[in-house]
Amino acid sequence: MITLTNFEIQLLQFELVGGNEKIGLLNEEIKFSTKNKLENILEELIEKLKNFNKAEKELLTKFGATEKDGLISLDFEGLTKEVQDEFVKERVALSEVSYEFNYGLFDEEVMNFTSKSRYPIFGKHLIKK
Repeated sequence: MITLTNFEIQLLQFELVGGNEKIGLLNEEIKFSTKNKLENILEELIEKLKNFNKAEKELLTKFGATEKDGLISLDFEGLTKEVQDEFVKERVALSEVSYEFNYGLFDEEVMNFTSKSRYPIFGKHLIKK
């Protein structure tokens, strides 16, 4: 059982898929069974991120954000200092919401490969110590 915040979920999702570049744990040369387990973890992370993204959009809208062409923007500089502080406080609180996941930890030997990338969230939460 591990606990991840919304912020850590975002980082771990990026560590798994690597964004637009061919980086990320799922692009490494690892065993099929390990990739399958990582893909299952990724699916669950994506579901949590959907909830986070919805809540984040609601928060931005609450503070006056507008949406155009599918992009949402907030004129942060146009807010008063008090409203900015409240927004930051609520945004931080949202990113710190945590969830428990019932993942088995990975043995270090399973993740023994050469990589130019670093995976700090994965290493911190999903590798047996």
